[in-house]
Amino acid sequence: MPKDISCNEPYSGNTADQHIFALTLWDIASWQITDKTLSEQKASFRPESLKGQTGIHAGLPTLQRGAVWRARQIELFWDSLLRSFPVGSLLLAKKITGQDTRPSPVTGSAPEASYHILDGQQRSNAIAWGFYLPEQPEKNGKGKYTFPPTEDTAGKNKAAKSMLWLDLMPFDDDHPNRPSRTSRKYLFRLTTTAHPWGYSVDDNASRLPYHDIENFRKTYDEVVSSSNEGSGNKTYHVHASVPQQAVQPIPMGLLMKYAKNSTNGISIDWKNLLENPWIAFIDDWLTCRNKIAGTADKDSSVTLSKWLEDHQEKIIKWLSPLPHIIIPAINCSTGFYDENNENSNVDNAALIFERINNQGSPISQEELQYSLIKAYFPAVEKTINHIEEKQKGLPTGEARLVRLGVRAALLTVKPANNPDREILPYKEKPPFTHIETETIRSWFKGNDKEQNVIKEQNVIRAYFNKNDASNDSNDCLFKAIEWIENQLVYRHNGKKEPYTLHPYLRSSIAWSSPDVYLWWMLLAEAFNYGELDASEKKRILAISTVIHWFGYKNKKSDLANDLIKEIRRKQNDNTPVEIDAFKLPQPGTDNNLMAFLAPPDALLDALGKGLNARFREASEGKSPLLAYNPASLLTDEKAQSYRDIVSILSQKTELLVYVQRDYLAELAVGYDPSQRSLWENHNRPWDYDHIVPSNFFDGTGSSKSDFIKAYYLCKCLQQSIGNQTALSFSENRSKNDKSPSSLSDEYWSNAFCYTKKSPDELKTLKAGFTCEKNDFRTSPKNSGNAANDKAKAFAEAALNRMIGIYRKWYDDLGVRDVFDTSSGS
Repeated sequence: MPKDISCNEPYSGNTADQHIFALTLWDIASWQITDKTLSEQKASFRPESLKGQTGIHAGLPTLQRGAVWRARQIELFWDSLLRSFPVGSLLLAKKITGQDTRPSPVTGSAPEASYHILDGQQRSNAIAWGFYLPEQPEKNGKGKYTFPPTEDTAGKNKAAKSMLWLDLMPFDDDHPNRPSRTSRKYLFRLTTTAHPWGYSVDDNASRLPYHDIENFRKTYDEVVSSSNEGSGNKTYHVHASVPQQAVQPIPMGLLMKYAKNSTNGISIDWKNLLENPWIAFIDDWLTCRNKIAGTADKDSSVTLSKWLEDHQEKIIKWLSPLPHIIIPAINCSTGFYDENNENSNVDNAALIFERINNQGSPISQEELQYSLIKAYFPAVEKTINHIEEKQKGLPTGEARLVRLGVRAALLTVKPANNPDREILPYKEKPPFTHIETETIRSWFKGNDKEQNVIKEQNVIRAYFNKNDASNDSNDCLFKAIEWIENQLVYRHNGKKEPYTLHPYLRSSIAWSSPDVYLWWMLLAEAFNYGELDASEKKRILAISTVIHWFGYKNKKSDLANDLIKEIRRKQNDNTPVEIDAFKLPQPGTDNNLMAFLAPPDALLDALGKGLNARFREASEGKSPLLAYNPASLLTDEKAQSYRDIVSILSQKTELLVYVQRDYLAELAVGYDPSQRSLWENHNRPWDYDHIVPSNFFDGTGSSKSDFIKAYYLCKCLQQSIGNQTALSFSENRSKNDKSPSSLSDEYWSNAFCYTKKSPDELKTLKAGFTCEKNDFRTSPKNSGNAANDKAKAFAEAALNRMIGIYRKWYDDLGVRDVFDTSSGS
């Protein structure tokens, strides 16, 4: 048993005088969870040597970034705690004057704090997740479970974002269900809003296989009473979910709720724990899950309640290290805190945070700058929270949004609705295309003698005005975001202009082409946040998506900044800003800014000629073309300028999101594309499905002679967007590798939603995709190595569909009119 670790120095009676605090897990958990039981436990579990230490309650200062630890880090952290591994110390400072305390990522509330956490936020959060337990479920008259409302009377979402579970079953080294290839001894399972079914048990906490996720969904539907049943876009709430890959899971917070201090260190109030409604809910869930999955083996047939009754001593042994864990917290206030100099305290706290976080979990310069801005200007977070509340989410991450807001403030030439708002003098060359961290620090640390620095600070503060939280008229960032959402973004429950962008694409632009999004923000103010007509919206979206999708990576900023210069120049000349005046330079090799956007007909003609030529060569038995991209089809010398557009277009899956916006908007209710982590591991609620499956082209164990001469040509088109469609996750997995001939009419209608065709025409379109695996392999039917009609029909169908999707975007938004493309065709 590990010994208690206490402070090296005696308790002085004044916590502010101590250099080191010794904290139990219960002490740290109570910083975020205000619960009577936890409060009583905290006092009970405090070692005798620490009884005099009181009043330590720490929170997150505004300058802190958000929670960044992933599931694997939280799960492995708790594995380390139960194994008595060292987990490091925390760094605290006396509450920094002028810094608000951030809401807890665990509970959503912001309890009063006497200290601020400068280092150790992620570990503190992980500890709190182990003590967190949502309100208990209740069984309704229909035999399903209901959970307390996820919104309070003010409409604020209070649903659990994550839950930490402990799988009690496969712990013993010789247990047959114990996972292999893991360093874990204790199998903690985290469920999240992106993965309410949990993660795999490997050390990477990777995504679950499809069949597990599908079985989770079926179980949820059977056990939980849902308010949106039958809507086609069910939300799976974390507080109503049980991790799928766990034999006997129990919320860690439930175990900790009934933990008691005893002579042996820890005990459990088993009677009350077993009577808690969570146990009955989990028993019913596991029974239903095992029935659906067909896994009613010896282990899974044992209920959780029975397992708990039979293994109480074992569980106590597992939990026994927890009361003896003492985490040191260094009080750095004595080193820099000055009650008479608020600015100095903020400066020092910001510097400490910056230096520590450059050594811990990776933090981007953008996040670091956001923390720095919040250190000197905490009110900016209120603006962000206000936008998130009103818009039901953010268009991009907090740090990215604030950085764009700072740039918009400094670039404004003519303020809308408030001519007295402070701005910087006009310069023809837009300043601050890139802002260094030290520059931001100098702006906010400036004094009255540095008028230019004070000027920039005041301009930024004026843009993020939050003096009156009930009045949005002077909040420029809020109004800009509201304008963008109303004018350019497609909503499933609002206006449905058929040319506006799915929220995923709006967020993609903010993440990958931020200067384009900045142009939108400046346009909002240039038009006084007023309504645009359809032609103006289309032109903005045409220019934006051309840059975002087809601008060369290192040239997107140059293209967008030219548009920003145009706004600033016109405003400085007191000339009306007109959308028609915005043009993109003609693409081509001379300016090397973007791919040459050939008209759809010209592109299809050039690719079609090449396709016919390649198949003719294949039918003549010539050596196969090693085509890895449809651009290989461009055989005509005059069409070589199309190579870049074809290469980019063939892989641009975001065009599928554009043409399928209606289907995806309704599918993605509750999906927040502003959180880029939800893009990882296919966390979005749709996949990109191959109509003709990839296994038709699986060459494992085969030689080149097994395939037709045009095999590689067909394969590169099979991998293009011409053979892909955005499909709900569950539909995609249920489709799996079905033959295209067995797909439903609804599937085909979705796949060809970009074109208005009659049923007979649609039948012709899908005919090319209804091929079979053997159509791409040699056989007597295929005349040895020659290409056959079915393979060619597929290649033509995929090519025509790729250009059809491109044509939908090109014609919808009037792309031809934003620059002259005729000279290259």
